[in-house]
Amino acid sequence: MVGLLLLMGLPLAPTTPVTAQSTAVENFEDVALVRFVHVVPAVRELDVYLDDELLVRRLDVGQATQHIAIAPGQRRLRVTQSGVTTALWEQRITPPGGTAFTLIASTNDPLLFTSIPDEPSPLRLGETRIGAIHAVAGGPVVDVMLADGRPLVPGLSYGESFGTFDLQTLALDLAVVPTEGTLADAVIPLTPFAFTAGTSFSILIFGIQTDPQITLLPAATLPQDTDAGFIRLGHGIPGAPAVDIYLDGLLIAPALEFGSGATQYIPVPADTYNVEVRVAGQSGASLVSNTLEVTAGATVTAFVTGTLDTPALQMYPTDNRAGAGARFGLYNALPGSEAISAVQLDGTPLIDDLDFGAYTSVALPPTARSIDISANGTTTTIEVPALRYDSVLYDVAVFAGLSGAEIVVLAPAGTALLPAADAPMVEAPPAAIPESTDAPTTVAEVPTLAVEDPQPPAEVPTDAPADTAETTPEITPAEAEATEVVVAQAPTATPTVLPPTPEPVVPSPAPTIPQVVVAEPALPTARVLVNPGVNLHLRQFPRSDALSLGLVPSGAIITVNGREGATTLADGTLDEDFVDPAARLANDRDDLNAEDTWLNITYPTPDGGDVDAWVNALYLAVRDAAGNPQRLADLPLVPSDQPGQARNTSIQPPSAVDDVITVTIIGLDPGVNLNIRRTPTTDGEALTRVPNGTTMEVVGANADRDWVFVRFTPTDGGVVRGWVSVQFVDLQLNNLPTDFEALDAQALLTTVAEDERGGSGAGAQVPVVPTVDPLEDAIVAEVSINPDANLHLRRDPSASSESLALIPSGTRLIVSERIPSGAWVQVTFENQPGWVAAQFIRLTLNGVAFDVDDVPVSEDFTTILEPIEPLEPIEPLAGQPTLPPLRATAPGAPLEAGTIPTLALPPAGP
Repeated sequence: MVGLLLLMGLPLAPTTPVTAQSTAVENFEDVALVRFVHVVPAVRELDVYLDDELLVRRLDVGQATQHIAIAPGQRRLRVTQSGVTTALWEQRITPPGGTAFTLIASTNDPLLFTSIPDEPSPLRLGETRIGAIHAVAGGPVVDVMLADGRPLVPGLSYGESFGTFDLQTLALDLAVVPTEGTLADAVIPLTPFAFTAGTSFSILIFGIQTDPQITLLPAATLPQDTDAGFIRLGHGIPGAPAVDIYLDGLLIAPALEFGSGATQYIPVPADTYNVEVRVAGQSGASLVSNTLEVTAGATVTAFVTGTLDTPALQMYPTDNRAGAGARFGLYNALPGSEAISAVQLDGTPLIDDLDFGAYTSVALPPTARSIDISANGTTTTIEVPALRYDSVLYDVAVFAGLSGAEIVVLAPAGTALLPAADAPMVEAPPAAIPESTDAPTTVAEVPTLAVEDPQPPAEVPTDAPADTAETTPEITPAEAEATEVVVAQAPTATPTVLPPTPEPVVPSPAPTIPQVVVAEPALPTARVLVNPGVNLHLRQFPRSDALSLGLVPSGAIITVNGREGATTLADGTLDEDFVDPAARLANDRDDLNAEDTWLNITYPTPDGGDVDAWVNALYLAVRDAAGNPQRLADLPLVPSDQPGQARNTSIQPPSAVDDVITVTIIGLDPGVNLNIRRTPTTDGEALTRVPNGTTMEVVGANADRDWVFVRFTPTDGGVVRGWVSVQFVDLQLNNLPTDFEALDAQALLTTVAEDERGGSGAGAQVPVVPTVDPLEDAIVAEVSINPDANLHLRRDPSASSESLALIPSGTRLIVSERIPSGAWVQVTFENQPGWVAAQFIRLTLNGVAFDVDDVPVSEDFTTILEPIEPLEPIEPLAGQPTLPPLRATAPGAPLEAGTIPTLALPPAGP
């Protein structure tokens, strides 16, 4: 409770739980939400596959996706470098429905996603939600500090998340300081942030120790009930100061800046609202006001437009339904009779004659590169972001600028939580500008969503134990003697997961047991609050040494019957000497200490049975039947000697397991694998090779303790037993770091004779050299011409030379040399060497733009030959922009380009 106690003076609000009745998204309990964050230094763009289907394309360092909706159940993630088939790592995840997660990759030791639970549950109108994530590998413990020196988030360690708490919507200046430090010690100075209503924000600290950075990851939340619409707010007056936007006097969007800093879609109860716009931080008269009628299931965007002297509030009914893949949307906020005359996607007509006050959106093809927008006689080209995935909307707005049309690319909006496509639209009143017209609307579909818990890379043995770290007297590993909470036994080794936070956290998925929604709505309920992959003991009686009747997974919903009361005497009456601890409370606002309170609960098991048991309240978030926080002292008393029991279920009490010693491969250079050898010598026969991050069971070690004998189970079957040098491994005992001295002191390590020979059996494969990316460290030319056009491959660097082949647009070729002028480069296409005109290609080296002048010059050609047009008329495309790293943004702008990426602004933009 330290975090919330330090927030005295800030208006806190309780978190509302997610229930099937509280969402406008149909069958939310049948889906899961996941977003991906890539902040591993020096690791280039990633592609993420879900069950061998490409899910996220070209996720670069410093970027994050919005939440993507996927189907729950056991799934497999495969991560590669963009455009490469060889997996960097693989993970298995098994999310329950009705949950949300952030999967964040922050270190290459090992390369894995760490799963962090998110909280999409409803917020009251005018409230925002804040959490924090520390993703600086090796970084110190830090505090996120307010401008007055109070810690907002205290004691945050690497790999931990802090969350979440709900506040009234506000803007804050935040700094990051070493824990217990002051603002003078800040490693990240005070930076302004705006926390909009109806949105859950994760404060992300990332980067490297010498250059840490901070930003916000925004996420939409669920509506409070089905009678809700969704609004998005933006600032469209160039040169005007930031504004605050209010609904019926409640601050909804604080410190909203002009341009890209539009809000996410905010769920709002269906009603008619008075919308007011004021200069940020001022309580005086409104700049402009208007009414907004919101109907259930509808979406609408409201922009502050015009000028500071004559502002207006322009409403746009929108068609921002979730669709298959990404979508591109366009707002026309240019007052007057002249419409946006044309919009082209890679040269193909996309939208014609979009009138003032109108909005439309279309599906964005995976191959889309650039969009041309023509307005007021001027055509502007904007680049489509390389990052592509489902459940995201890339919106562009055209405003009246100081010297003509201003094209603004808005922050991407998540669409995974928007209602079904057949929901009614918002009925917006006329805008304050006389020339406004009603906007056309279209309908799109809601995609299928999916999420999973992280598992080890594909090379990790499948018989490795689950996490066994003991964190508190009530939390124990499944392999060790159980007390109150145990880590679930999993079939494969798991990556590091975050420990419990000081405050109630969001539901987390269990590795194998799905979340169960309680069937007794009239009774209080509780959500299990332990680490993902950790299970809670169900005790027969209210004490930690009582018999465990079974385990309940993290995030599960259970029914609360009451709290510990008096014992039953032999005559059947209750002990009259019992003193209810609630009677000692000073007033009705105080409550019982959760750590000292045992609750009697019923757990509905996945196989249709149920378990009555006792659980310590410290590990539960208890809610009343209406979904509000439950005061423990108000719960009814249950006799403390009433035993728990399991009915009609196969769940059994956990059994003790033996200690397990493992090693994890470390310290190898990228692309290098470690040999498992038949004998403990460097010239011993290699039985197989394993990459960094692989975990294997230890059978024993030689007498000198410089080689360990391991058992490795490849993913393609079989078992390999052999020797591994300790120079490249870390030792763990029940997944906790250890060393040979500690193992020998406990007599846990077997000494294996050096004449013991390793071997392979039962289908184990011989070592295979990993697939090498042929484009690695090569100069690559990508043909950048109109879709369906082709480029000539010439025998000589001349437009009149013989054409050897036609190369389709988008083809990538390896470049060997150029002529002195740089107008032609030599490439190989389908094993045929030849020359292509440099005018129609884009050069890169390992994904980074490359200058043609740096290509080696051919000694065979000394004259400069000019290129001509290829086979079909084409337009050269602008080069792909390089997205900057995540950095703090101005108030009201959730993220800059390079975080949750936006379409790149053209040079003529704001």
